[in-house]
Amino acid sequence: MYFSSREKKIINYMIDYHAGISVRELQQLLNVSKRTIYREIVSLEKTIQPLDIKIIKPRGRGYRLVGKEQDFKELKKSILEESPSFLDNIQRQSALTARLLVGKKGLSIDDIAELFEVSQTTVANDLDTIKNILLEYQLCLEKNSENYLRVIGEEDKRRQILTSLIYKEVTEFHFFDYLHQLEADRQEDHLDHYLLNVIDSSSLILAKNIILMYSGKVFSNVTDSQLQQVITILAVSIDRMVQGQIIDTPADEMFDVTLEVQGISRRILDFVQVEKNVTISKSEYHFLANQLSGINYKLPQNIFLKNFNVELSYHVREFVRLVSLESRIDFRQDTTLFYDLLAHLSAALQRNSTFIFLDNNLFLKTIIDEYHELYVAVKNSLKKVFSKIKFSQDELAYIVIHFATSLEKHSDPPALSVLVLCSNGIGTGKILKNRLLKNIPVIDKIKVAKLSEMKHLNFKEFDIILSTIFLPDFNLPYKIISPLLLDGEIQELKEMLQEKAVPHTAKIEKSADADFTVIYERMRIANNILENFRLANVEAEESLEQTLYNIVNELEDLVVRDVQNVTEAVIQRYKIAPLGVPGTNFALFHSANPWVKEPFFSIFHLDTSFIITGMDQQAIQLNRLLLMLAPDPMTLNEQTILGKISSSVIENDLSTETYRNGNQNDIYQLLSTLFINELKELD
Repeated sequence: MYFSSREKKIINYMIDYHAGISVRELQQLLNVSKRTIYREIVSLEKTIQPLDIKIIKPRGRGYRLVGKEQDFKELKKSILEESPSFLDNIQRQSALTARLLVGKKGLSIDDIAELFEVSQTTVANDLDTIKNILLEYQLCLEKNSENYLRVIGEEDKRRQILTSLIYKEVTEFHFFDYLHQLEADRQEDHLDHYLLNVIDSSSLILAKNIILMYSGKVFSNVTDSQLQQVITILAVSIDRMVQGQIIDTPADEMFDVTLEVQGISRRILDFVQVEKNVTISKSEYHFLANQLSGINYKLPQNIFLKNFNVELSYHVREFVRLVSLESRIDFRQDTTLFYDLLAHLSAALQRNSTFIFLDNNLFLKTIIDEYHELYVAVKNSLKKVFSKIKFSQDELAYIVIHFATSLEKHSDPPALSVLVLCSNGIGTGKILKNRLLKNIPVIDKIKVAKLSEMKHLNFKEFDIILSTIFLPDFNLPYKIISPLLLDGEIQELKEMLQEKAVPHTAKIEKSADADFTVIYERMRIANNILENFRLANVEAEESLEQTLYNIVNELEDLVVRDVQNVTEAVIQRYKIAPLGVPGTNFALFHSANPWVKEPFFSIFHLDTSFIITGMDQQAIQLNRLLLMLAPDPMTLNEQTILGKISSSVIENDLSTETYRNGNQNDIYQLLSTLFINELKELD
């Protein structure tokens, strides 16, 4: 009994979806037309006829299978025992590439033809395609004296391509479900995936346990998609190291990564070294660190921290400004969008160097179609701000998701509790959350969860469960929705939730005393900054360093305990990264250190200009010096207030112009407005 790959999927969906699965749901899951679904079902009815199993469709419900239990066992056995079949050339070529990348002995053309049940002519065509792709990554497909085909080239490139193939072909749900089944030792139920099977199961389990259990909260903010990527590259690396296939690229040829990420890499591989009794080279540590650099960790949002990237911060602000101009939608006031983009683009610039993208994501193509004007604005603006970087279409779509999330923001009155299980990452989940809140007023609470978090959720807390994909073996009632939540689906959900809506009493999450304490403290800090603020004319010395010393010296009785140490700290921070605001005459000099008594901000107008480097790496004529000082350590309230000032410097054209040419009263009013708006947000 023969089943195509698509027929296998349809059968499995019908078996798992006990209440029936609609044509529309099958279309979404398989990404095919309604006509194709009907044709496949007719074909399936004929194929399973000998088993005395029937496909039925009750009026108003979906397709499902009916028959005796023994017949269902025979059907499942037939599906599992079959040789893997492939829907298209791309899947077959991906599977063949993976086997060639990991094979020691190699494969003959006869082996490949038998394995994939195709002709030798087809094999030859596939090999030509694969050979050209491998050459792009400095890998060669060669035939040895025994006519066995092997991949020759650097180990790091080999691992990157294999990881990319698995990442592209395996959905997040199937990936984590596969890992769960491996740990449960339910081998008869394993996902029979032609790519995951090239990695030893023990390597996959170890990689998962290290990342999810032994890395603390390092990966708590990353998406399922990125988690899958990290686990896969680690599992592939473990597998290869155990086989004696090590990376021999000199460590000094690796890309620069932060000390923090290098530390994460070392902790992970130290654990591997103990568990697998393998020797870890310096190049292996650097390779994993490069891969981890492409993950969207939550970046520091405090300008005073040493690893805060001032230059990238400026580029992101400029990027948001250009998108706002082209799309005619002002995104510049959305601080959440700014910091989300800062984290994403920091990781994306690393991914551009270390991760091989294979664009083939139908969901992301849907994002581009749905938000096409926004996509064009993002694409054009990225070209202007990051002109030397080539972004893949998938990467562009993920960046569009951040703007789409901002666009959909809206708050509405509460009522019901909803869980959204999202396979495409937290960015997509935010879009769904905002669209639900915007269009369905009866919703009180929305929890967006990753598939990897399912085992830790208390489903009883939610009135309804929504999922962007089909969930095999999930027994609670839930509704499948598209990642973009189409208008028709919104209407269906409105009707469904309206029936469940009941009067409720809002929960008080914070005490009045706690709120008052925070408001009072921020008012006190803001008031002290305003009282000490001044715009002063200063006679410049021969050097900028000496000028800074003179300025700080004037603050000794006011906020500075040690003039020499504070000046050195400010100068050191200036040397780490360019501070000049492009297209202006000013720069924001700043430092947090133990020799500062309290938060301070003032502006000093110089009688002579100094040439310094701007955040865009272009020179500017500095004659207005913005100085921000803070104690170390800082309280959260101090960070928040000073963060408002630093963000406002390049937040919009009006603020920038005020700092550039405004008088003391103009800037005082700008600061007052910033602080008042911050306090209103607490109200």
